[in-house]
Amino acid sequence: LIIPIAILAIVSSRQIRKISLRTAGIAVLVFIATLTPAIYQLISSYDIYKEFFSQGTSRVTNVPATYYIDKLAHNAGAAFLVVMSLGIAVALFYRKKEDLLCLLWLGIVFAFFQAQPIKGWNYLLPIIPVATILAARAFVFLISFLKPVLLTQGLFSSSNKKSAIVTNNDSGSIPVKKMVAGILIAWVLIISSFYQVFTSMNIIINERPFAGLREAAFWLVDNAPGKGVMTLSQGSAQYVLSLYGNIDAYPFGSYQLHTILPGGTVIRGPPDPDPLIQNGTVTYFVYYVTPSINDAGDDPIHDPGTPTAKKFVQLIHKYQSSVRHIIYDEYVGLD
Repeated sequence: LIIPIAILAIVSSRQIRKISLRTAGIAVLVFIATLTPAIYQLISSYDIYKEFFSQGTSRVTNVPATYYIDKLAHNAGAAFLVVMSLGIAVALFYRKKEDLLCLLWLGIVFAFFQAQPIKGWNYLLPIIPVATILAARAFVFLISFLKPVLLTQGLFSSSNKKSAIVTNNDSGSIPVKKMVAGILIAWVLIISSFYQVFTSMNIIINERPFAGLREAAFWLVDNAPGKGVMTLSQGSAQYVLSLYGNIDAYPFGSYQLHTILPGGTVIRGPPDPDPLIQNGTVTYFVYYVTPSINDAGDDPIHDPGTPTAKKFVQLIHKYQSSVRHIIYDEYVGLD
């Protein structure tokens, strides 16, 4: 998406005639050098990339059309959404040449992911930088608009190119209105920063309370070194065990994603558990549950009521496994 955004920005701003062949050549070389790892992966694994893209475009996420707006409001806060919208309006009606790139960036990326049938909260990440810039654009506009009201009359006097600050040397005191404006701005920044941090931590702690995979990894390292493990997964949860315990971990679930097995072998979807268990590759199961997950649209397989969780329990019973260790979390309880 970077390429069409850049081309449209250059053409729309009528700057294409000012770009020399030397400048264009340097830009292309820098672009290629920066993206060399991605370009290499694309060329060396083109078939896998094509299959990934085909599977991604064929999957449909059953969410409302306002999914991305809802996610942005929920994770960044309603205040950020309002300020960003104001910034977009300012960029549209009081447009400067720098605003064109921001508007094209936001519009093309958002439209692309909105048109895709598969949705994901992480797809919002490419628009966060430009959303932040547009939010700042709104603040700059508001400050410029309110400056004559908030500051003492005659404090700023304009010339053709510069603004001069006129101070009263007799009293040596800061004008009351200027002090009030400074306190209000500082207060808004403190409150908004606290709100953002609190919201983020609240989501991490309270709305994603399933814990224990990291602790399970530590226990397995101490009590069952070198043993293979299988856990409930939507395609990536097993890597937590590998990360914290360097454990050979395998997923149990139902999904279309590819799985990278220990050793680097890539297979489509989850592996068949029975051969892994029967040949001794998998010795331990890690089953984790959470009774309260708000994001039901993402199929929380760690909810004990889902079909995947029930099948995992049936597998545990099939091989007559016994409980070796339990980790309780304060949000789960002792039941």
